[in-house]
Amino acid sequence: MFLVSDFIETDFKKPISLLNKRHDVIAVSVRDRAEVALPDVGIIEFQDAETGEIIVVDTSSRKFRQQYSGKSARRFGELKDMLRSVKVDCISISTDRPYVQDLVRFFHMRHKRY
Repeated sequence: MFLVSDFIETDFKKPISLLNKRHDVIAVSVRDRAEVALPDVGIIEFQDAETGEIIVVDTSSRKFRQQYSGKSARRFGELKDMLRSVKVDCISISTDRPYVQDLVRFFHMRHKRY
């Protein structure tokens, strides 16, 4: 079973663990380049899709961009650690490049493991 998500929500360890007991679950993490590293485009307004909260950030601040990238890397590392702890494989797919080669590489690796 493929679970395709951006995995921004983090409270799913128990459900995915239970799902993996009955199915072979593979997490497909879809990430956009801007979720990994914000470009320097000046001041931008973001709106939280769930709460409607609006925040304004200055992306020209190198410190802000570094903090954002660091937080993104930590969050993805925590996701991979959590998935590994419940024995769920993870494929990372980026929206800015073709994904076929990533899938082929993943399945070759998985085939060698089993």
